[in-house]
Amino acid sequence: MEITSPNPRKIYAGRRFTIRFRTDAAPRYFKQPELFLTVLTPPSIGNYSGKTNVQQGHSTAYFQAAEDLEVGTKAKLTLKVRPSQSAELNASVEVKVVPLPEPVGTGKGRIPTPNVRLQWVKQGDKVWRAYGWTPESVASVKTQEDSVDIFVSVANKRLNKLISRAQRRDLSAVETLKDFYLEHISYYAFIASNRHGNGVSQDDETADDPIHQDELKRACETICGIMESLFEMLIRRAPE
Repeated sequence: MEITSPNPRKIYAGRRFTIRFRTDAAPRYFKQPELFLTVLTPPSIGNYSGKTNVQQGHSTAYFQAAEDLEVGTKAKLTLKVRPSQSAELNASVEVKVVPLPEPVGTGKGRIPTPNVRLQWVKQGDKVWRAYGWTPESVASVKTQEDSVDIFVSVANKRLNKLISRAQRRDLSAVETLKDFYLEHISYYAFIASNRHGNGVSQDDETADDPIHQDELKRACETICGIMESLFEMLIRRAPE
């Protein structure tokens, strides 16, 4: 077992956070509390949500940080797997409480303005494999202290139908459609990520959050439907 989240894992008081790890252990072990244990030392730092997703050896465990933690507080988090007829597997990481990003603007609803980077992901890329994506996958958001990375699948089957249609015109038509899709799906992914509480914790990756991904699939259907309706107009916008 190997923890792949940064060490120390920076978290925010009162916020959800994740720990990502790699393991050869069977997925069924992580559904049984007597076989999969999480140990926080001291335990007052937070608690395990009871949810762990395992996809092709790439795994994510979900935690909730306690309220009113002081900035700078540190703790040790250990994951343990105890197969019935094998040696115990374990891995540890330090967690550290850091201050929330400073908001900008004034009045209610003011939000941080991070450095947002949009990145296409092709089938078979490192990110694709790490998230265990399929042709139905849409996007994932990874938020750090001073930046936000939004990974968008260019191999989504709904998007690919439109790309194939545009390819019968010319390359500029393809790029116009891709630009439209990337802008709109990234915006929705970022908003949805924050709504689920994922967009505020460093390294909080939403690729394997079922609720979040269901929302993104619906957004994909909506955006692609709009692109189909406006196909000819979008194509005319393509540079000659």
